[in-house]
Amino acid sequence: MRNLINLVVSATVALCPVIAIAGVQGGQAGTANLQSPNSVDLMEICANVPIPEGWVVTSIRAGCGSGNGLYEIRRVDPARGTMNMCGLTAVPRGWAVTYIQGGCIAGVPNYQIRYAAPNSISFSMCNVPASSVPPGWVVTSVAKGCGLPGYAYWEIREARPELGTMEVCNVAPVPSGWVILAQRTGCIAPNALLTIKYMP
Repeated sequence: MRNLINLVVSATVALCPVIAIAGVQGGQAGTANLQSPNSVDLMEICANVPIPEGWVVTSIRAGCGSGNGLYEIRRVDPARGTMNMCGLTAVPRGWAVTYIQGGCIAGVPNYQIRYAAPNSISFSMCNVPASSVPPGWVVTSVAKGCGLPGYAYWEIREARPELGTMEVCNVAPVPSGWVILAQRTGCIAPNALLTIKYMP
């Protein structure tokens, strides 16, 4: 009997490290399956708190104890290329409104926005107050449109130094490193068409 007890004790002692390692590994596996707050890119918040920096409101509905008091928010991610957002906050830097799709609720427009990625092609943006020309980009033409009275489509493109000179509309700041060579009638008004040159 004593020999049997000694055998059981010896086996238990030998297995302890194995059990401990398995427990640690199991704990690590469980931890890996937990979602870090930094990995979340879509969530709901109550409307009575500020929108976190780097996030936009994507829908508004009833909740949080009041009518239209629940916001769905999404993290701004250039990898998406395009996103939709409710016009409650300014359009994120480096993004531009390309289309207005009705409203999230009455009085709050629903914008489609696009990221102005480096070395990407030109595209049209809406000149809504919440949106500005992305840094390093210029307006090359102006046309009616955008779905709301009083607003227009601006064709924008990246001001790349290798272009040397460009003709741009005087509706947005001239990018750093460029100078104005001439002004003449065009785009929308007299002296509104600029010839600019890159000066390294």
